[in-house]
Amino acid sequence: MRVPSASAMPLVSVCAASWVLPHIRTQNSWSTMGDAIHEHQRERAAFGVDEAMRRIPLLARRFELTEREAGIFLARCRGFEWTPPAGSFGEVALCLRESGDVERVQGSKGRYDTPPDAVTAGTLDLMWSEPEPLDLSDPTHPMCPRGSVLWVTDYKSGDEAYVDPIESNAQLEAEVVDALSTKDVGSLCDALDRTNAVMRNFATKRDLEGYFSTNIEFHQLMIDSTESSVLRTILHQANAMSLPVRFILLSTEFSGRADYEYHREITEAIRARNFKLARKMTVEHITANLASVIDVYADALARQQER
Repeated sequence: MRVPSASAMPLVSVCAASWVLPHIRTQNSWSTMGDAIHEHQRERAAFGVDEAMRRIPLLARRFELTEREAGIFLARCRGFEWTPPAGSFGEVALCLRESGDVERVQGSKGRYDTPPDAVTAGTLDLMWSEPEPLDLSDPTHPMCPRGSVLWVTDYKSGDEAYVDPIESNAQLEAEVVDALSTKDVGSLCDALDRTNAVMRNFATKRDLEGYFSTNIEFHQLMIDSTESSVLRTILHQANAMSLPVRFILLSTEFSGRADYEYHREITEAIRARNFKLARKMTVEHITANLASVIDVYADALARQQER
């Protein structure tokens, strides 16, 4: 079964029907070199830096790089300042199922062997856990040990100017706004206004749990209105991991004087169908407290490891 790949999500979120149209894969020397660089990073994790560097000529021949391209390839490999930790998995093909389960599959580059209930599939550049390595008792289902952190990275080898820094990367929430651009959003905006009013009432009463649950409802209204099972499933998993940290952060700052302007302004932009502005404000809203969220998570992890 062919399902939308993770890299196709921006297109599918805007026009779901686009996925049923015939697709022609593009191939050029730069995309081929990118594939070779990804394989080099996988070999760094598998064999170590020294051996991976010795294997560069083999990779250049394997990917049929010209002499000039092979020289550029070598220079870019030498320029890496970071090396994957030992025990990392490279080029890991996974699929997300409707149940929320994730499992390894065969395939790559938009062509995956997936089960009938697959929502999407994609390839992770690198995956590992720290401080304890992944539990490989079942090689088909690597497990992150309790108390360790699972790292999943997507690395880029091009110009940093074309890559969103982590501090401003809110692609999933931004995709929600993009998906709304093809919908009738009048009833949604009315619901958002009502939810924001309830949220304000909870904050005035300094009801932390009521405020937090209504804040979740505000964002869930937007997600559900996309009518995208892909976005709903992925964001359900993401929120399951992030909400506990967000609650801890809010509990340390909750004063009853929460700022509602961003909710109101986002709603107004959506109602006016100014989705470019709504996307920009949503990204700013999501990333505004990212530094604090990272600190809260690190502190919670440290306390867990001390037990």
